Amino acid sequence: MAKARRPQPSMPRNEPDERRDDPPSPEPGEAARYPRVRFIGETYRLLFEKNPLPMWVYDVKSLYFLAVNDAAVERYGYSRNEFLRMTIKDIRPPSEVPRLTREIESLDSSTESIGIWRHIKRDGTLIDVEVRGNEIDFDGHRARLILALDITERARAERRLRTEYAVTRVLEGSASFREAVPRILRAVCEEADWEYGELWRCLPDGDVLRWEGAWHVEGFPSREFENAGQAIAVRRGVGIPGTTWATGRPEWLDELTPARHFQRTRAAEALGLRQGLSFPITGHSGRVLGIMVFFSRASHEPDPTFPDLMADLGVRMGQFLEAEHADDVRRQLAERFSKAFYLNPLPAIISRLDGSRLIDVNESFVRAFGYRREELIGKTAAEVNILQPIENRAAILEPLSRGEGVRGIETVLRTKGGELRQGRLWSERVDLASEPTILTIIEDVTDYRRAEARLIESERLASIGRTAAFVAHELNTPLTNIALLTANLRGQITDPALRDRLDRIDAQRRVAGKIIEGVLSFTRSADLKKETTDLGVLLRIAAEQAAAFRREGVSLALDLGDASVSASVDPLKMSQVFVNLIKNAFQATEQGTVTVSLRPEAATAVVRVRDTGKGMSPEERDQIFKPFFTTKARGEGVGLGLTFTKTVVDAHGGQIELETEPGKGAVFTLRLPLGSPAA
Repeated sequence: MAKARRPQPSMPRNEPDERRDDPPSPEPGEAARYPRVRFIGETYRLLFEKNPLPMWVYDVKSLYFLAVNDAAVERYGYSRNEFLRMTIKDIRPPSEVPRLTREIESLDSSTESIGIWRHIKRDGTLIDVEVRGNEIDFDGHRARLILALDITERARAERRLRTEYAVTRVLEGSASFREAVPRILRAVCEEADWEYGELWRCLPDGDVLRWEGAWHVEGFPSREFENAGQAIAVRRGVGIPGTTWATGRPEWLDELTPARHFQRTRAAEALGLRQGLSFPITGHSGRVLGIMVFFSRASHEPDPTFPDLMADLGVRMGQFLEAEHADDVRRQLAERFSKAFYLNPLPAIISRLDGSRLIDVNESFVRAFGYRREELIGKTAAEVNILQPIENRAAILEPLSRGEGVRGIETVLRTKGGELRQGRLWSERVDLASEPTILTIIEDVTDYRRAEARLIESERLASIGRTAAFVAHELNTPLTNIALLTANLRGQITDPALRDRLDRIDAQRRVAGKIIEGVLSFTRSADLKKETTDLGVLLRIAAEQAAAFRREGVSLALDLGDASVSASVDPLKMSQVFVNLIKNAFQATEQGTVTVSLRPEAATAVVRVRDTGKGMSPEERDQIFKPFFTTKARGEGVGLGLTFTKTVVDAHGGQIELETEPGKGAVFTLRLPLGSPAA
């Protein structure tokens, strides 16, 4: 079947045609790199080009890449022209293409796609990525805009943790090494993404290694490779297992070449094996008792810590193999499990299988959640109230009661101080001292989710900003015409009633102009010109500018401290922020006091604007920073002031928070980093 051609969108005049069979030479200047992205606008083009994360656009029908940013070129190793000759299938391992095809077929124009995938770089190595995509119109074609977040390091850490836990659990639950071997090979293959694993054992005379067993994933044609292994005896220093036997060290095998004296080269080439890992099984004395080797047809980016982990597991296997009695083995493993539990850098809990009582927690859990161990041991989940809501326990206990594990379930966790954190849980059933228990390991993903939410919010605000700028531009022209026409008519009319009506028209035109100016200031809110500025001076000026909005019976209290507090800010933008907050406080307060305070706290400057108004409901509080949301009466605002304020504060690397309850006023707290502007 002929290869599908990339769709050829109509090109704007005087812009280069990037047809796949005749790729263009790069043009000078940043704007020339993404000619087809211009239809979205300059702001979007810059967001696409300068994003530090890989991004691309592909055609939904043909799956060809239509545009890629610099980060994608740098991370994946393909040139831009190479990308534009490829489809998104070309950067997937063959095993993931069917799933990719099914997912694409299930998408519609309103669906946001989020998923974990494996991608192939130009040098053939695999990386783990979290992919997020939305459909866009790309010059008249259905296309999707993709953002790829490299989670290889996170996946490696999870892979190491899963592998260590799986092997430890196999050893703990096996009566003999012979029983454990196929389960260990399977556990390492499944948890660390190998396709084939085998064991070589030292014969009693200690002169050669013999092939003793293997495990492979379903569909892996291993018969010829296994037969070749069973037919040979490997001497020290010969072949992959013999080399590991001689050195006594684990080895990551990026190339399986004859230079290694690989005795099964022909069978390996027939299978297409590209990568391997070999590590020794050593006893108490350091003597090598056997070698485990794993192979894959895919090429992974080498994990420098994984071979050392497997060497440590090899020591555990060797100790298991040398033990005379299963009880001794279980005791030793229990000690190691105890160390792994208490020294684990991730928070971990052991509880009864029915979830009724906590048995133990590790030090990482104590530090993360703020409790003392004695406050937790023996308590029920309901008494401690860490899992939010408590009903989420059912999602964990139900699969465990069926003998299944819980992997990566996300939930909300509450610290002793009441802070809510996003957590990802792994739970497994573990028998300790003949008692069935649950081991739960917790990964705090709060900061990751917040960063993800900020990225999504920035994309959403950028989209709103583009729309707002377009609308403001289009409205300014008729408003200018209205101003000219009313001024012209006013000079020709002497009737006071008609002149009064013209004045009203012009007044409404000025109101519309102010609204448009607010919209335009919102679109420019992230462009900063920083300089070291005395925030107290800005607050005094802002209070004077907002004084016109203060009602009779409302007082202003400025508490700016005795010492000057300076920060690196854009003085014009930050002045607008302070005016917005003080003006809103005056408008919300009918009687009482508006208090403005400034204090340095640690490495931040903290500004608080407190009013004694009617406060806000939880629903209003949750939406207060969203564009075009306002609690004011119709005609008093368009709902962009606080959105502008938050955008400016975020652009300065600061934070803004709101505390409010109905009938108790509101407190806006703004935190800005102290220091001088970057050189």
